[in-house]
Amino acid sequence: MLPSGLSHSLRTPLAAIIGLSDLGLESDANKKSRTYFSRINESGRNMLSLVDNLMEMNRISKGETKLTEQYFDRFAMLDSLKRQMQGVAERKRIELKVDFSGLRFQWVLADQMKIRAVYENLLSNAIRFSDPGSVVTWKIEDSPHEFGRFVLNCTITDHGCGMSRKFLAKAGIPFEQEHSRFTDSVPGNGLGLTIVKHTLSLMDSSLDIDSEEGKGTCVHFSIERKYQYLPNSGETNLSGSKILLAEDNKINTLVLKHILEQNGMDVCTAVDGKMALDLYLASNGSFDAILMDLRMPVMDGIESTRCIRDSGCSDAGTIPIIAISAEAFDDQSDSLEHAGLDAFISKPIDSARLLDVLRLAIGQS
Repeated sequence: MLPSGLSHSLRTPLAAIIGLSDLGLESDANKKSRTYFSRINESGRNMLSLVDNLMEMNRISKGETKLTEQYFDRFAMLDSLKRQMQGVAERKRIELKVDFSGLRFQWVLADQMKIRAVYENLLSNAIRFSDPGSVVTWKIEDSPHEFGRFVLNCTITDHGCGMSRKFLAKAGIPFEQEHSRFTDSVPGNGLGLTIVKHTLSLMDSSLDIDSEEGKGTCVHFSIERKYQYLPNSGETNLSGSKILLAEDNKINTLVLKHILEQNGMDVCTAVDGKMALDLYLASNGSFDAILMDLRMPVMDGIESTRCIRDSGCSDAGTIPIIAISAEAFDDQSDSLEHAGLDAFISKPIDSARLLDVLRLAIGQS
C-alpha cells in the first residue's frame, strides 16, 4: 500500500499528464495527435485509479474509512459526473445512455465523495469491459419510503464481456481478476468492486451483480437516505468572476487558468500562500472566490486560509475558499472546514466538477 506522501508525489505529475492531455483533446490537433493525446489521457487515468484504489484499500485495512455525511445538491453532482463519464465513454466510442427521469429528491444527506466514487467505479468497469460501438445504460430512480426518507435505486447495465459463474463467486475479493482473451487486454487492478462493496456496506446496502459471460453485466444497489426541500438558487453565471488562484506547480496553473479563462473568468495567480494572502489583502474585496492549493512553499494553503479569515477584511468570512490538492481528503472534510475552507477538489481537476463547485460557492456567498 502507499503512504500518503508517496500518493501526493504520484498524483501531482499525473494531474499534469491528464490535465495537459485534456487540453490537447480540446484543441484543433490533427487526428494522429488526438489519438496520441487520447492514449496518454487513458493511461494517466488508469494509473490514477490504481493510486486512488491502493490508498482507499490502505484506509480500509486500517479501519479508517468512515462516512462524512451532509446535505448536498445531488442533481448538480450527478450532472457533473454524467458529463465526466460520457467523455470517458466517447473516447472509447461507447454510448452512455442515462435515465434520470425517476429522480425526485435534490438535497440528500449522504457522503457525496463516497457515493460519487461508487457510481464512478461501477460506470468505469462497465465502459472498460465493453467493446467500442456498444451501449452502457445508467438508471437512477427514487422511491418514497417514509416522511423525510426515500430509497435510491441505481442500475448500471453493459453488453460487454460479462463474467463467468466461477469468477462471479469471487468478484469483490481484492486483486482478483478474471483472465480471458478480452479482460487480459483491459487495464485494471481488481480493487474497484472491493471498494464499492465496502462503501455500500457502510451505507447499510449491498451490490447485486447479474452477469453472463459473453453477454454483459447488470449491477444494482439500493440505499435509504434522508432528503430535504431547499430553495434552488439557480445557476450562477461565472463569466466575469474574478478568481485568485494559488498554485505553485506551473503545469497545474496552466491547466486551471485555461479552464477558468475559457469560461469567461478573470484569473490572478499566486505561487505560494504568502503571495496569495498579500494579493487578497490588496484586492479591496474584488475577488469572487479563491482556489487554494494546500501544499505550497513559504506558507501553505491552510495557514494562508486562516490568515485570510482572520484578516478583518469586509469579506474575510464570506469569500469562498476552495481547497485543491493531490492529497485524498475524503475523510477529512471536518478538519478542512475547521481551517476555513468551504470545499475541496482533488487533482487532477475535473473541469465540470470545478465549475459546479464554483457556481455553488459563488452563488451562496
